[in-house]
Amino acid sequence: MQFGTNANERIGGPPSGGSRAAGFRDVATRAAHKVLRMIAIWHDRRMMADELNSLDDRTLAELGLARDQIPLLVRAYPAATERFAQMLARVGLDTKAAPLDPATRGDLYRVCTMCTKRGRCRRWLASTKAADGYPAFCPNARMFGLLLEAQRQART
Repeated sequence: MQFGTNANERIGGPPSGGSRAAGFRDVATRAAHKVLRMIAIWHDRRMMADELNSLDDRTLAELGLARDQIPLLVRAYPAATERFAQMLARVGLDTKAAPLDPATRGDLYRVCTMCTKRGRCRRWLASTKAADGYPAFCPNARMFGLLLEAQRQART
């Protein structure tokens, strides 16, 4: 029985003939990067939670948040940030040519992070379905429509 090729391929190592040690180093490096990323995310979430929890209820309300929404907002980070940026691009909002004002961007982001249709959103973003398919599930659909119309009018 020959050990090597199949074992290396299963762990992501080099094909037969390559250095087994290099394959193990690659696996260890990827694992270390993943652990470091997880620690960084945990730290960022912890800082976010501490900062939001330090705010009084009035300030939270001005941000459009209730205290019991903080854990959901924190858990959604960073995936919600990435998904939100993808969504803006996919629906056709040109935020480079026409940046969103901070309050509007904040409101859109907050709604996105509190959304209960994340799975459907991820699948739609990964699909090649028409860019106008989001209104069927997105709680920001109305606002996206208004912003798109404003951008169209600004161009003409």
